[in-house]
Amino acid sequence: MNILLSAYACLPNVGSEPGVGWKWSLALAREHRLTVLTHRRFRDRIEAELERNPLPNIHFAYHDTPLLSVVPFNSFTALPKYFAWQLSVLGLARRLVREEQFDFALHLTMGTFRYPSWLGYLGIPFYFGPVGGGERAPLRLVRSLPLGERSFEWLRDMVIRSGKYDPLLWLGLSRASMIFAKTSETASALPFGLGQRAVVSQEIGAPPGRTRVEPSRRVAGEPFRIMSAGRFQGWKGFHLTLLAAARLKALGQCFELHLFGSGRLERELRSRVRLLGIQEQVHFRGVVPHEVILGEYQRMHAFLFPSLHDSSGNVVLEALGNALPVICLDLGGPAEFVDGECGRVVHVGRATEEQAGAALAEAMAGLMENEDIRLGLAAGALKKAGELSWERQIGKVMAAIAADLAKQPDPHATIAGAGK
Repeated sequence: MNILLSAYACLPNVGSEPGVGWKWSLALAREHRLTVLTHRRFRDRIEAELERNPLPNIHFAYHDTPLLSVVPFNSFTALPKYFAWQLSVLGLARRLVREEQFDFALHLTMGTFRYPSWLGYLGIPFYFGPVGGGERAPLRLVRSLPLGERSFEWLRDMVIRSGKYDPLLWLGLSRASMIFAKTSETASALPFGLGQRAVVSQEIGAPPGRTRVEPSRRVAGEPFRIMSAGRFQGWKGFHLTLLAAARLKALGQCFELHLFGSGRLERELRSRVRLLGIQEQVHFRGVVPHEVILGEYQRMHAFLFPSLHDSSGNVVLEALGNALPVICLDLGGPAEFVDGECGRVVHVGRATEEQAGAALAEAMAGLMENEDIRLGLAAGALKKAGELSWERQIGKVMAAIAADLAKQPDPHATIAGAGK
C-alpha cells in the first residue's frame, strides 16, 4: 500500500514520541510505500541517518509553521507550535495527495487524543492513533503531594473531561474511520458519538531483551532488589513507592529499592525517605546512561511501576524483555498488558494513598517469599515481551486498517500485503 503517515515527532535512535515515529516508519516501510510528514527541525538528524542507512521505501516531507518558525521550541511554546503545525501541514498534505495516490492517511504523533489532526479532510481514508491521554489519576492518590502537583492533576482531569464537549476535537476526529486508543480509558474519553470507532491498541513494542532464556535464581540471604525508573513527578507515583517500602520494612523484609531518574519532586521524595526511616533501603541512582540501565536489569529481581496515568510505559516493556516481573497499578497502559503470568496488577478501587502503598507492598512481598513464583513470572515476562514486539503491535493496527479498507467502496483501497 501507499501510506501517508503524520509523525510530527520522528527521530532515529531515541525513545519517547520521536522514537515511536521512527520505529513505525521503519516497520511500515518494510511492506509498504511510505511518505512521512514530520517537523523540519528533525531534518538534519533524519537525513544523516538515511545517508548511513538508506531506506528506499520512505520519503520524508518536512514542514514548519511559517509564522512560528522563528519562535524557539521549549516547554511553553511546544503546544501552540504543535497546534499551528497541525493546521498548516494540511496544505502540504493536500499537495502530496494531488501528486500521488495514497491508500490512507494515519496520524501517529503526537499521540494524545486531545490534539486533533485535520488529515481527515484530504478525501482519502483516515485513521487516528494509537493515542492516549485519557487516563486520569484518582485524586485521592495525590492528596499528600505538594499543592502544585495536586493542582496539575486537578486541571488535567478537567481538561480530559471537557474533551467530550470540544467541538474542534470532534471535527478533527469525526473524519477518522477508526480511532486507535492506547487504553480503554482514552477510548471512553473521546467526544460523544466517536467512542464506537475506538479500538484499544498500544503503539509501542518491547525491545529485544536478554539473550539467555532462563532467569537466574536469587541467592539465599540476598536482598530482594526492586527497581523503579521515571521522572520524579507527582503522577508517576513514587510517593506510593516509598509507602510500600516503609510497609515492607515493617514486615521485616530484606530488600533494596533502587530509584532511577530525577525531577521536580526529588527533594520532597528524599525528605519522605528520611521521615519514613527507610534511608538504608532506598537508593536514589539519578539519571544514568541507557547501557547502565540495561546492566541493572540483570541484577534486579522485580520492577515497580506505580504510575497513575501513563498511557504506554516504554520502561515496563523493557523490563519485561529483561525477565523482570512487573508490579503496577490498574491504571493506564501497563494494566492493559501486564497480567498474572508476568507480574502483578494492583487494584486501587477506592483506596487511599496508604492503602495503595500497602497493596503494592503485599504484591512485592509475595514475590520475595516464594522464589519459584518469581522465577515463573520472570519466564512469563520474557514470553509477554515476545508477544508485544514492535512488529506484532504495529501489525495489529495494520490488520485492523486493512480489514476496514476492504469494506470501503473505493477500488483503489487495496489491502495487498497488509498486516504481514
